[in-house]
Amino acid sequence: MILDRLRATRSATVAELAEAAGTSDATIRRDLARLDEQG
Repeated sequence: MILDRLRATRSATVAELAEAAGTSDATIRRDLARLDEQG
C-alpha cells in the first residue's frame, strides 16, 4: 500500500499514508524504516 501510494503521487506525508491505511503514524514510520532497510 505504501509503495503503491508513493508511486502514484510521488510524495506523501506520514499522516497522509496513515490516514489512507487506517493506521497510526508510528506504524507507517516503522513500515517505512523496514522498507528502507530492504533497499
